[in-house]
Amino acid sequence: MAGTVGGYLFGYFNGRAERTHGERLARAARLHEQRVDLYAEVAALLQRDKDFLYTTEAMATLFPRPEPPQYQPQRAKDVWRAVDGRVRVVGSEPVSNAVSRAQIAVRKFELSVQDYRDMLASQADDLIAATSDEERERIRTTRPAGFGTAAERVNQTRNDASALIDKAHSVMREELAGL
Repeated sequence: MAGTVGGYLFGYFNGRAERTHGERLARAARLHEQRVDLYAEVAALLQRDKDFLYTTEAMATLFPRPEPPQYQPQRAKDVWRAVDGRVRVVGSEPVSNAVSRAQIAVRKFELSVQDYRDMLASQADDLIAATSDEERERIRTTRPAGFGTAAERVNQTRNDASALIDKAHSVMREELAGL
């Protein structure tokens, strides 16, 4: 009789352990599937941002650059807001942090481009207001104060954002490989 009771107890606990293990595997598979889909969407958005970085106020290169994509900040913010919410729920903390840092860096790039463009617009306004050919020529050939710094800031923020986008891609890739 003790052998029978022991057999039943062993079967009960062994079956329970197998069910728990099976449930854990099923949860892990669902999470992996959710993360693959989500990270693919995030990677596409980050790549769009990277395209924006390298086609906006692109400095002189050996190869012609395409026109910048029509970047619609409000639409981009709406799309990112929806995806960011999913990243915070389904994604891991390292991925969420890497994506947030990349997004912040892209926004810093946008601000540096706006400062640069404001500087150029100011020079254009001065050119329009010029009253003589000599004054127009002086304005055309002289860069505004801080122009070099603004252009350097555009390039630096572009490089920083690009590196953080690459890092976010890497963190997502490593995480998926480890699941």
